[in-house]
Amino acid sequence: MNDDRESTAGGGCLYPRLVDADWPALAPAVRRAHFTGRIRRLAGSLDVELAPGRWAGLFRRAFRLPTRPGPAATTLEITGEGDGEIWSRRIRAWRLVTRERAIALRPPKP
Repeated sequence: MNDDRESTAGGGCLYPRLVDADWPALAPAVRRAHFTGRIRRLAGSLDVELAPGRWAGLFRRAFRLPTRPGPAATTLEITGEGDGEIWSRRIRAWRLVTRERAIALRPPKP
């Protein structure tokens, strides 16, 4: 994906915070793709592959997933929200928005 446009925005930088001291060791392209204080708008193409079978087709229709295999125009926008991020993905007409944040995992009880 290629960087399409950036604009300044506030918010927490989730993945740099989670990776912490190892963040600089990540590939530059990986670091650039993540939200680091600026809205990230990326665009490109990916190949959609469809699982065969009746159940897979029903699942695709029920969740309005892509129904045609082959190349698909794709966009991704990452913005900060409080201490997390919002990831908005579009593959053809299909759209998926997720809110990502760190959670503290409790150790298992003895």
